[in-house]
Amino acid sequence: MSPEVTPVIVEYLRLFDSRTRQLILGAGATASAGLRAITTAHLARAFQSLGFVVALIPYVREFIRRRSRPELLAELDKTKRMFQEHQADIRNKLVDIMSGRARSLVAAMRKIDFDFPSETQKEVSPYMETLTKETTTFSRAMKRNLSEDEALQMMMMVFDSYSNQWLEAFSETTIRSEAGKARLLRDAQLFETKLNQIDGFGDTGKRIIDIVKNKSIPVKHADALARPSQDSARTANGMGSTTLSTAPKEEAAKR
Repeated sequence: MSPEVTPVIVEYLRLFDSRTRQLILGAGATASAGLRAITTAHLARAFQSLGFVVALIPYVREFIRRRSRPELLAELDKTKRMFQEHQADIRNKLVDIMSGRARSLVAAMRKIDFDFPSETQKEVSPYMETLTKETTTFSRAMKRNLSEDEALQMMMMVFDSYSNQWLEAFSETTIRSEAGKARLLRDAQLFETKLNQIDGFGDTGKRIIDIVKNKSIPVKHADALARPSQDSARTANGMGSTTLSTAPKEEAAKR
């Protein structure tokens, strides 16, 4: 490799990094390539392409060190860091996308009255079906486009972002009846059953199930349920006492 070629290689690498950032993170591909949107699959492929270059740079560096201009090694090291930072930005973007979807679905969950009769009759909630479906689709996209280790790391970061959000959401959900508790438990069980099939999920599902199982029905609500029958009993007793108290007066009138 001639000394004149080495700087050009560094510039080409930086151009690749810059254009990739503009097209994917900058969404430039929606205009230049006619894409309707930048998907998680596009982000994953960009991440993988950057990783490919990062893996090649040490070999290029060693070749330059031996046969070309050693003074350019610092520039090559700087270029490698640029690629790695770009990868980190894409990884954070992917996690932010899934974390944002989780936040919107948590908001949908908080609007549900799980004790309402029409809710207790449902098998599971649409928000939970959406969450499990989108997460499974995301996981498949990561496995198709990333290495096994990178896909696992990505899913662990996503599930870490899920953990606090969903543990808090299930903890703060108020339940006033056994039917409502059973209804909420079905959502928790779907969360565990579907997402536990994905590597990196951890124990969040089991913890959520335990939270729901340990919920107790408020005593005041239980008293409210018992009060109508107690009032009916008092009314019946009152009517009986009135009948007995008027009996002597009726006998006196006949005499």
